Amino acid sequence: MLRVKLSFILLFLLSEIAFSCPPFLYDELGNVIDVKHKFSRIVSLAPAITETLFAIGAGSRVVGVTLFDNYPKEVERIFKVGDFSNPNLERVISVKPDLVLGISNLHFRLMKRIKEFGISCYTLQTL
Repeated sequence: MLRVKLSFILLFLLSEIAFSCPPFLYDELGNVIDVKHKFSRIVSLAPAITETLFAIGAGSRVVGVTLFDNYPKEVERIFKVGDFSNPNLERVISVKPDLVLGISNLHFRLMKRIKEFGISCYTLQTL
């Protein structure tokens, strides 16, 4: 069930299909995402998010992942931004993402800092 929810949210966020939807999506931390914007440089802060991005065909847009990401095999070549529970802010910023995806109860402080740099953030509930 959780995988289906995660897949739906990411597909909704990143799909090029014209959904009949509200123009903005809000996460539980109050982050706002413009649904019509096509994100091209994504940092994933959780292995489940990374796997889902690849499963929905958005893997080519992933520019940063955690040290714990190991599936699919393509993530081995993607820049590592730190570990799952404590990603490095400087490493995240260095890849110039236009969207950072994380877990709300784990990455909320980091997401607050990332937003200060003008980078869109979206958090998903605990996996």
